[in-house]
Amino acid sequence: MKKYSQILSLKINEPIAGRWDAYLAKHFPEKSRSYIQKLIKEGHLTVDGTPYTETRMSPALGAEVILVEEITTQDKIQPQKIPLDILFEDDDIIVFNKPAGLVVHAGAGQHEKTLVNGLLYHCKRKLSAINGVERMGIVHRLDKDTSGVMIAAKSDKAYHSLRSQFDDHSITRKYEGLIWGLPLTMEGSIEKPIARHISNRQKMCVRDNGRPARTDYQVLKAFDKGKICHVEFSLYTGRTHQIRVHLSSLGHPLIGDVIYGKDARKLESIKSSEVKDLIKGLGRQALHAKTLGFIHPTTGEEMTFTHPWPEDLEKIYKTLDI
Repeated sequence: MKKYSQILSLKINEPIAGRWDAYLAKHFPEKSRSYIQKLIKEGHLTVDGTPYTETRMSPALGAEVILVEEITTQDKIQPQKIPLDILFEDDDIIVFNKPAGLVVHAGAGQHEKTLVNGLLYHCKRKLSAINGVERMGIVHRLDKDTSGVMIAAKSDKAYHSLRSQFDDHSITRKYEGLIWGLPLTMEGSIEKPIARHISNRQKMCVRDNGRPARTDYQVLKAFDKGKICHVEFSLYTGRTHQIRVHLSSLGHPLIGDVIYGKDARKLESIKSSEVKDLIKGLGRQALHAKTLGFIHPTTGEEMTFTHPWPEDLEKIYKTLDI
């Protein structure tokens, strides 16, 4: 018997310009538009409880839309004992510090050694499956090579509550990182729409027809006459690779970001050989999600968790500060 998982639930509150399938595809940057079309044509999208197979025209205002996909990898996503740095846990949620290098969920043929595998083991499979078996418990993501504070949902109630907080931008998310160069202003807001790159599906880019995205930043300290800066970021939206794309668009990419910025030429201008060696050996973008604040789904308590950045970034910072 086939099993299905709900991957989208929304209400049409405003007119939708352009194709309906293109609008839906923006909600799933990790999936192709052709895949979304396939789901629609196979009857996996319902409007007010009735299958809706139209790919061009959007449903009427006020319509309740649900999209599901078949669960095909349930047997592949198995619990695995993976060390977790847990900051808080109860029957509804689990908050933890994700290390750099750990993939959040399965995809592209990888079904082992992900955060989800580790959560399944630790939580004894008690995780919300609303977001699909491959993403059990996952409410939001961090890039593989970004470290920092994350939260997962153990109950469906928790998932819905947290997801709505992310959607209405009431979640507090603060990051810190090291960037190349000194921005024109010590603090500001970057508001540029983000979409999947036209020719490289692994990348995102700033594009006029992308989804709205806003990143606020504040330069905390400049080093070596502004060649490197320590910056704090606050996310208003949470698009894929948002901070990395926005910084690259300003010409001040994150140190170590091999996709959206290159270090080699900028390293030539750094005087300290020790700093150069540390950056060369970093092996990831210098970005850490340090603070996450939210309302507890059951108790209604305001909760905030902060974790300092890890040793690899701390070493660079201390060496710069000498």
